[in-house]
Formats: sequence, C-alpha cells, structure tokens
Amino acid sequence: MKQKQHPTPAQRRKALDKLSDMISAAGLDEASSYYTGTKPKLPPPAGFGSWLEYAIRTIDVRSLHLQLGLGGQKQWPKDTSTDDMQKAAKDELSEMQTQAAQAAFEKVRLRSVGIEDEILAEEGGALSVEQFTKALGGVSILDYRRDQRVFGVPRGDKRVYPAWQIYKKKLVPGLSGVLKVLGDTDPLGIATYFLTPAEALDDKRPLDLLRAGKIDKVVAHAKHHVDQR
Repeated sequence: MKQKQHPTPAQRRKALDKLSDMISAAGLDEASSYYTGTKPKLPPPAGFGSWLEYAIRTIDVRSLHLQLGLGGQKQWPKDTSTDDMQKAAKDELSEMQTQAAQAAFEKVRLRSVGIEDEILAEEGGALSVEQFTKALGGVSILDYRRDQRVFGVPRGDKRVYPAWQIYKKKLVPGLSGVLKVLGDTDPLGIATYFLTPAEALDDKRPLDLLRAGKIDKVVAHAKHHVDQR
C-alpha cells in the first residue's frame, strides 16, 4: 500500500497563500469551503457569494414600509424609506463579511508564522549576515543582495539568509538568474518557490535542478511561474 505523502512546509505555505487570495477575491464563503473541504448542498445563485448575501440584496421591505405607515415599527422615523431599510440590511451584511474576513486572515496569519519558521529551517536553516558572509569566504553580502545574487528574509529588524543558497562552498549555480526572474516576489515566496516540487520539473524542486546544473530549465519555469501570478 502506497504511503500517503505529507505536504512540505513550502507546499503548505503555498496553500495558505491561495486561501488568503481567495478571502480577498471571492469572499469568505468560497474561502471557507476551500479551507474545510466542504461545499453547500446547493450553491448560491450566480453573482452572489452566499445565500445570505442573496437574501439581503434581494430583500423585499415593502411590507415593513406598509407597517410603518400604519403606525408599526415605532423605533424608526416616520420618513424612513424602503431605500433606507435596504441600505441598513446591506450595511449589516457588509460589516459581518468584513469581520469574518478579518478573522479568517488572522487565522491564516497565525498558521503561516509556524510554517515560515519551518521553511527557514529547511536545508541547513537560516544564517545571520555574519554567518553567511563567513560561509562564502568574506564577500560583501549586502552587495550580493543588491545585485540579486542572493536574497535575505526579513526577521524582526534584521535579515536572515537561507543556507541552501550555498552549495559546495559557492553560490548555487544559476541562483542569480532565477532571482532576477522572480524579481519583486516577497522573500519568503522566493524561498517557497525554490523548495516546492513542481510537476513541470518532474516533481523535483527548482533547487534540486540548479544543483544538478539544469539552470535553463529552472529559469524557464521561473518565468512561467511569474507569468501565472
């Protein structure tokens, strides 16, 4: 029986990034379905993120307005219009969605913190600028980082440097070329890219292929990766 493979920290962070994007782009309902693996028995109508949103945005308040005219709903001013009622319902829905999305983002953030530590612990861990400089024989790491020959990940008020950028006492072959393709990708996203197996790379990690000298293949894959963002 084939043993189930557990996702690597890099793969798990990629999944969390996807969840975070879904919360931003599609609202909490779709993100929640992705996160829990559950889906409503009947999807909401087209153009609506949830059945609750549909109910609020199509609410018929004419009967309420009629009650107001007959002396009911005394908590409202007599000149309250149907537009006022609909707006109140929509505002309440919007507030609920905002609070739910904030809670979801916080949950993702807290889970990401632990995964970030795991990613930085892989392949020899993360080195301080002094340790990285020494490992490379005293070169100027700040100049290397400015020229996109290496990258560092902010941690507090300092940066740490993934040790796997060094291979056999030198920088990994082709590292600079791939870093320049990745451009303004956030530093942890760069680490995630190098450490995540890719189907297009025969389920190998970009880092593995660079170590094997297959630089052109990784550069081409990195360009495609950036184009898909």
